[in-house]
Amino acid sequence: MKIKANINIDLTGLKKLKDRLNESNFMKHLRTINTHKKIVFIHCLKAGIPLQGLLHDLSKYSPSEFYYGIRYYSGTRSPNEGEREDYGYSKAWMHHKGRNKHHFEYWTDYNIQANKVMPVKMPLKYVIEMFCDRVAAGKVYKGADYTDSSPYEYFDKGRSRRTIHQETSDFLEKLLKMLAKKGEKYTFRYIRKYRRKHDDY
Repeated sequence: MKIKANINIDLTGLKKLKDRLNESNFMKHLRTINTHKKIVFIHCLKAGIPLQGLLHDLSKYSPSEFYYGIRYYSGTRSPNEGEREDYGYSKAWMHHKGRNKHHFEYWTDYNIQANKVMPVKMPLKYVIEMFCDRVAAGKVYKGADYTDSSPYEYFDKGRSRRTIHQETSDFLEKLLKMLAKKGEKYTFRYIRKYRRKHDDY
């Protein structure tokens, strides 16, 4: 009888712990990352870059990024925004952008003609992954309010704050406008055909 009582107490304690974890930022942030990665993978399959879809955003599971993701989780925007509000910059973002080539912020270098750091044109496959990433992020953060115009609207709103190579920006904008006007099916078909015929943009 005593042993049985102890087991019941332990099971009750485990259930309470499980319930707390399910409501915690840990579980919510983990679900957000997993959902985002799943959607990006589906998009990358449609775009013809499945391996990039599998490897996408793996650094988000590292302690350097995951800790801040839990701490600043909101569910409606990137945790990096909350970290920036507290510190003036995001350590998690700096770690992330330095390890993920689908972010235009990765593609900067010192330009010897201009004597300053400037954006570098991104390779085509990473621009396509960036497109997949932006569409997936819109779906995750906007939820039921997402439309095919949402990624372009977000892109357009941040235009003045970006330091991105002009050709890269123009090509990404072309894809986002195409999505807004003609939808996902048409745009991913266009991307697949474009990749088969072009190494650059």
